[in-house]
Amino acid sequence: VEGNSALLLERAKCKTELGLFESAQKDIEIAVKNNKISLEENKLMAQIYYGLKKYDEALIFCDTSIAFHPTAEDYCLRGMIYSKRNEVEEATEDYRKAIDLVPSYKEAYYELGKLQFENNQFESAVSSLNKAEELGAHSVELYLVLAESYIQVKNFPAAINSLKEIEKKEPENKKMLEHM
Repeated sequence: VEGNSALLLERAKCKTELGLFESAQKDIEIAVKNNKISLEENKLMAQIYYGLKKYDEALIFCDTSIAFHPTAEDYCLRGMIYSKRNEVEEATEDYRKAIDLVPSYKEAYYELGKLQFENNQFESAVSSLNKAEELGAHSVELYLVLAESYIQVKNFPAAINSLKEIEKKEPENKKMLEHM
């Protein structure tokens, strides 16, 4: 495997999906050591460094991807990086660019909604999170942030509905039980 860059790249992708970022980083570094880095490898490096919480490095690779061939996924990832760096305006702008490129991109709406919630923009958070749900996002995390946003805007019936969605998935969820 060591001499086969394509195989190493595939293995790094699999490891990234499994959250094995350190091992994926080693594979991709071997794969690109003697070759020019491709756009695909560059995008993968951005994901790996994000997973390793090395946000400065992740941002460099993400910026390069966006400079050459911007995708909604690139903008969303860069938004997540900016969010981790507490660069709210930049994160918001990138989530909106991702949504402009792919209006049905539920992950961008979800990430935008979380950012809005964290920055006390509760009505905007409700709107973004509802759009993510409408597009097919149905995670416990989404419903929890949505319920907390509804509580902040004093829409208690809607908060209860979101909490009931959590109850269906995780009946013993502590945060949900506290809010109920």
